[in-house]
Order: sequence, then structure tokens, then C-alpha cells
Amino acid sequence: MPTSHLDFYKKHNISPVHYVATSMQEHFERRASLYRSLGLLPLAFRGARVLEVAVGSGQNSLYVASLMPESLTLVEPNPTGFREIRDLYANSKVPHVTPNLVESTLQDYEPPHKFDIVICENWLGKAQSERLLLRKLAGFLDHQGMMVVTTVTPTGFLPNLLRRALAVKYCSPRLPFAVRTEQLVNMFAPHLGTLGAMTRSATDWVQDNMMNPAYFDLCLTIPDVLQELNGIVTAIGTNPSFANDWRWFKSLQGDARAFNRHMLQEYEAALHNFLDCQLVFSQPDISLNRNIGSTCVKFLEAARAYESTVLANGDHSEALARLTDTLGAIILQTCHFPDPVRLGLEAGLRLLLADHDDGLEVAKQSAFSRLFGRETAYLSVIADTQTDPSHLRTR
Repeated sequence: MPTSHLDFYKKHNISPVHYVATSMQEHFERRASLYRSLGLLPLAFRGARVLEVAVGSGQNSLYVASLMPESLTLVEPNPTGFREIRDLYANSKVPHVTPNLVESTLQDYEPPHKFDIVICENWLGKAQSERLLLRKLAGFLDHQGMMVVTTVTPTGFLPNLLRRALAVKYCSPRLPFAVRTEQLVNMFAPHLGTLGAMTRSATDWVQDNMMNPAYFDLCLTIPDVLQELNGIVTAIGTNPSFANDWRWFKSLQGDARAFNRHMLQEYEAALHNFLDCQLVFSQPDISLNRNIGSTCVKFLEAARAYESTVLANGDHSEALARLTDTLGAIILQTCHFPDPVRLGLEAGLRLLLADHDDGLEVAKQSAFSRLFGRETAYLSVIADTQTDPSHLRTR
């Protein structure tokens, strides 16, 4: 059974990361808005040496190419994705820099020079091997170069982890790939329809989130990144933008700068607002946020164990009980949160506890169907310390 994104994609000859864009202008505006929040305005790309790793379909990279960097290197190991990137650029009518396409894994890639900007979206996770690759990426940065990576917050991960568990309960993971894809699309397309700005097809979303075995390992958090690259990079911005800084700039010198520490404090204070992408609310109890995050991690591991047991065709009653007990604990922890959060989680729990396996019950509109977390958080960092990041490169 495949265990990595690449193995999964190659086994099924897929690249389930396509951007459904009806307008190139709208697509570029979305990318510009993202980079703006991360401190990367268009002028930052102009004349810069840019590297993007795990490029997927290449659609996002086309915006960067249109900003006329000095060079753009795209590294993608998936043969299906690589073909799509090549075709995208061959057929694009948007003025752009011709990228240097490299069909390689990051493990095997060794660049000929440093880069001003490095981008890696929706790939690196929490596994130690991938954290080492994060360090390798940091080693590609020139001094004061900027890197953009994606992270996953446990609280934001929770709603889709619950969907992943429901996918196992109502649609056996032992079904043929095409059959299971169709059934899961029928289950979750109505949920995805509640997301007004959704730009991914239900098929791609299902295959990459509900079926991809590497999905469980995506939970690389902002604290994980800053800890892994401690002393090497400094946090710049995030999307969503949750960090406020009221400190007087004249005081920000020497040890008082502490940008990473400040970012982590703001992160912990904001964790509750990752639970529901449609809500922002006040919750001043930071210790409660930490505890909820810890319980969400327990839910992740319980969901993984439940799926593994079902795949092995074993008795999964104990694994399911652990899963529902953990979700029950989260519901108790969030009992004073706004109704959409609490009622959504309770509806999800009822579906897990139901004594039937009718997937249409999951598809029906409920308090849970509209509950999506702010699962992915972008983080930009700058290699502005006195330490040369090149020693972080691993071979």
C-alpha cells in the first residue's frame, strides 16, 4: 500500500490538485492576495531567483512566472503532474518567464545556486524525514531570502479528520479506487458546496483528502516549523493573518525583537478560530486552546488507527469507541463555543455512532455539513539571522 503522496499519485496515475479557475484574472488576484498577506508583493518576485517544489499542476506557479522573476525553477517528481506543468506552460497565453522544469524529488535535487524565494505548498508534513526536507529547503535560501510553506493546525484539521473517519465508516476503504471515489464524491460534494470560494473539484478533493494515506501526516504546525528552523529563520506573516503586534518599533532591537516567540504567542491565542472557517470569535483562555489542540491530535491518531483496523479487516469496535470518546471530549471542551461549532461536532458524532452505513445520511444537509476548519495556514519566513542556513542542507 502506498504511504507517501508521490507513491499514491503514481499508483493511480493522478495529480489531484487542479485549480478550477473560470477566470485567470480571478486566479491571479487570489494568488496576489495570498502573497500580500505573507509579505511578498509583486516587486519581491521581479528579478528574483525563485524555486517552487512539489508544484502539482503548475497553475499557481504561473502567477509567479507572470511577475517576471530572473529565474523560476519548478521541481515536481510526479510524472502526471510534470506532464501537466509542461502542457500548461506550452499552451499559456499569459506573458511569463519560461521556467526551468526539473522532474525530481526534493531528496535528489541539488540546485546550482541559492534562491531569493522558495515555495512549497501542501506537501511537507510532520514525519521526521519530511522535517529534514524542510531543513534542506531552508538551506537553499540566500541571505534574507524568503520561504513560504504550508502548515496544518490540529484544531483546523478536526472537521476533515471527522470526514475521513466517516468516509471509512460509510464507504469501505477496501473498495476499488474508482468505485470508492464515486461514492465519496456523492457523500461529500454537498459539504463542499457550502464553501463559496472552493476552487478544487470534488473528485480531486476526495482523492487527496479522504483517500490519500499520507493525509494523516500533514499536521506540521507553525510551532513545528519555527522549532525545526530555530535560529535560522524569522517569521514574517501568515494566511490567515492572526498575529497582531502592538510593540513600538523603536523597542524592537536585540533580544527584544523575538518575532518568532511573538508569533507563537499569537498562534496559541488564536487556535480556537481555526475550528470553523466561517467564524471569528473571542476566546481568551489560552490554556483551553492548548488542551483542545492536544485532544485534536489524539483524534487524529484515533482516526488513523480506526482506518488501519478497517483496512486490515479486523474488529474495529474498540477503535471506533476510542474515536467517538475522543470526539466527545472535544465537544465538552468546546461546550461554550458558538453554536455552529458545537452543533456541527455533535452532528458529526451522531453520524459516527449511527448503526447504519447509508452514505446518503452523510450527504444530507446538517449542522456538520457546513463545518470546515481553517485547515491550512501559510507561513512565510526570512533567512535574516547571522547564521548561514547552508549547514542545514541534508543529502
